[in-house]
Amino acid sequence: MTAPIRTALPGDMAEILAIEASVFGPDQQWEAEDLASEVSQGRVIVYTGDPKVVGYAVSKVRDGVGTLTNVAVLPSRQGLGVGDALVTSAMNGMWDAGAACIELECNTDLVSFYRRFRFDVCGFYTTGIGSKQRARVAMRRMP
Repeated sequence: MTAPIRTALPGDMAEILAIEASVFGPDQQWEAEDLASEVSQGRVIVYTGDPKVVGYAVSKVRDGVGTLTNVAVLPSRQGLGVGDALVTSAMNGMWDAGAACIELECNTDLVSFYRRFRFDVCGFYTTGIGSKQRARVAMRRMP
């Protein structure tokens, strides 16, 4: 059975934004207009179930470099393979679009998740100011 993944539609925005709000703190959430722009450019895929959207991923390929920009899954559906299916589908789409490598940035607690997909750590940095600082990790995967 194939995963219920498809390209996001403008009508999915309310559910995508609800997932965004349930997963990320206010300082990490995308602006609605920016996310809508990604949807309109066909860069967002969604995982559907029940029949609503329960997860999404944002990716793109530019100059031969794929970027996995964001992956989010409703907390009630985490650990059930939704994120795995979204990452796999997004990666396959980037390879098919001509990516020579795929890059991403994530919080340090997600390194082990992305290593399962053969991503390697290629850098660490800190983002934010004062009490809103957080450690981030840059990762890359070759074909």
